Amino acid sequence: MPAGAPPGSNSKFDPKYIGMVQLAVRNGATDQELAADIGVHEDTFRGWRNTHPEFSQALKIGKDVADQRVERSLYQKAIGFKYLTQKAFMYRGEIKVVEVVEYNPPDTTSIIFWLKNRKPQVWRDMRQIEMGAPGSFEAMADDELEAEILRKAAEIGVLPPKTSVLIEYDASAKVPGKSKPKLVKSDEDQS
Repeated sequence: MPAGAPPGSNSKFDPKYIGMVQLAVRNGATDQELAADIGVHEDTFRGWRNTHPEFSQALKIGKDVADQRVERSLYQKAIGFKYLTQKAFMYRGEIKVVEVVEYNPPDTTSIIFWLKNRKPQVWRDMRQIEMGAPGSFEAMADDELEAEILRKAAEIGVLPPKTSVLIEYDASAKVPGKSKPKLVKSDEDQS
């Protein structure tokens, strides 16, 4: 390698590596494992990926195939599946091997993982509730913001126990339903 050449610019690249790496990554091989199998440093391997588009594409296609297989497996585990297997039985003193259809029931962990990743807005552990337009809270006075938060908390049922809130709306608002709330009274004020 010429002095000062960037890592990975080694000229040892051989087009035969393209098919080899595509097949290996389909079977789950990592870049580090591939570099070791080929007998080159990881920097050289990365360099080939950056300088040989067909090599990079082969890696991408192979990894996509492997990812799709894993996704299918996760999906099957989440919904349950049947599979054909062989069982050995003793029948009238002789060992008989027969094919049997077994059932693997749905796996709760796989279901949760699938749903949290496919529908995070519905299935994530933490819920984010957005209110108002961006920047609208910066324009509110502290008591208006507190009233809006308490109103929303009451609406979704997350007020602390024994808390009641009376909220008054400006009837003179020019846009119906867009008036700013005003906190009138809460249980904490009466203590």
